[in-house]
Amino acid sequence: ALVTPIGVPAQIVRLDIWVMLATVVVLVAFAVTGWRVNRWEGAVMLAAYGAYLFVQFSAPGVPAA
Repeated sequence: ALVTPIGVPAQIVRLDIWVMLATVVVLVAFAVTGWRVNRWEGAVMLAAYGAYLFVQFSAPGVPAA
């Protein structure tokens, strides 16, 4: 990508970058509260990841792996 530009799929721009940004904000917020992720905080992040995977695999036009 440094030598020749590569295209970025529209789905990454529309959803994935915002999900990654939100994940970083949530993780930093949880970590600052004690620099340790509690069990309930981990459960929240795991549920959010499950919801993200559901959206990814239920989107129309996306082939299943």
